[in-house]
Amino acid sequence: MTRDNSDAAPVDRRSIPRIIHQIWYQGEDGIPPRDRAFREGWKARHPDWTFRFWDAPAMRALVAAHYPWFLEQYDGYPADINRIDAIRYFILDREGGLYVDLDMENLKPVDPLVEGCDLLLSETVIHNTALMGAAPSHPLWPEVYAALVRHRNGPTGWKRVYGNAYAVAFTAGPLLFTEVVRRVGAQTSPGTRVCPYWIFEPGSPALVNGRLIKDDDTSRSYAIHHMSNGWMSPGQARLSRWSKALSDVFWTLKGNAPGPSEKGS
Repeated sequence: MTRDNSDAAPVDRRSIPRIIHQIWYQGEDGIPPRDRAFREGWKARHPDWTFRFWDAPAMRALVAAHYPWFLEQYDGYPADINRIDAIRYFILDREGGLYVDLDMENLKPVDPLVEGCDLLLSETVIHNTALMGAAPSHPLWPEVYAALVRHRNGPTGWKRVYGNAYAVAFTAGPLLFTEVVRRVGAQTSPGTRVCPYWIFEPGSPALVNGRLIKDDDTSRSYAIHHMSNGWMSPGQARLSRWSKALSDVFWTLKGNAPGPSEKGS
């Protein structure tokens, strides 16, 4: 279970602390061997960083202790992936640091990337939530929380036709996050560092100068996201990358950020 910061030493709320947060809902003993090896790789290349591990009890305890207003919605989500998507915002709000998906393989230390910024974003076609960083209590999170409440029941109208993967992404995942980031202009704030696709997502579809590309070169990368999408069926996982990218390209070229309708759920 995560610690309570109430009696901890003061933290610098203007910079990203050197903490790496990772989640495996079923508990640390259940992490698959490949992802366990990735986790050890992060630890080996970041010996001066603190590592926090979160499972289902620790995640819920954080909400109950510090965000009780959200607990009913958290418990009421239809799937665990909704809770896993949502909790990473609360973790970064409360403690700061980097959130890193377990299926992300580290190649070199990320220390240079967190220096001098209070928000770190990873961008392909959207702003991904597989890796993101923030100083504690960053002003972006209240905006995200408001969006979580508005869209607690998932997408409405025509957006429902995309199926489960889109419903998840719009409810608490990266499409909701992207909509908020772009709507409030967080990506252009002075303290924000936006990492292009090749930093953490080589091989993923990316939008570069209005053109959709897929670049597998890892020579400049700090990590590789292997996109296990363990919560999806195999077919959904295979379709997820390109289907999301094509839709997001459409809305980007139309001048509209992807995300849920602001009319609410």
